Amino acid sequence: MFRHSTTSASFLSVLIAAIIFLLFAAGGAWAAQAEGNTDLGKDALKNNATGAFNTAIGVNALFSNTTGSFNTATGADALSSNTDSQFNTAIGYVALSDNTEGDENTAIGVTALNFNTTGISNTAIGSRALRFNQTGRSNTASGVQALRGNTTGGQNTAIGASADVSAENLTNATLSAQVPSSMPAIRSAWETIKSR
Repeated sequence: MFRHSTTSASFLSVLIAAIIFLLFAAGGAWAAQAEGNTDLGKDALKNNATGAFNTAIGVNALFSNTTGSFNTATGADALSSNTDSQFNTAIGYVALSDNTEGDENTAIGVTALNFNTTGISNTAIGSRALRFNQTGRSNTASGVQALRGNTTGGQNTAIGASADVSAENLTNATLSAQVPSSMPAIRSAWETIKSR
């Protein structure tokens, strides 16, 4: 006949209580997290309340997020000021760090879209690409410091290192960093456009 041991039942009860404590009581962080979030790093997703399906990897990644969902932040302070924005991707140290209400932005590179606050649908690939953009929308910058000086201009495309609108904040501009001299017809057309 099977005999039930009081000692093993007590041990099992203590073990279950310890697991519950570790999962829910220690800091309360796991109990408060909304569905589908992943965080790794000191204070990553620290203030999240109801934001769901976020990934935060790095110190202070998505730190201020409360209700924003479907965001990915990888790197120290990436998307750290984000509160309720969604569908953003920030990869790199302080990428999209000042973003508060801008949705659907992609920043890949150290300080890419660093000062963006409410600009939406921007893509910055490269270190310091679209760094000073604040409210500009639908910009695409690919290359180190591409569109770095843009703050409010929208619908611009810049390809190549340092391809920039400077302080002019153009709209619907297409920029290239450099046209090789080995392509004389294109270079001539480019010089004509630049001189206007």
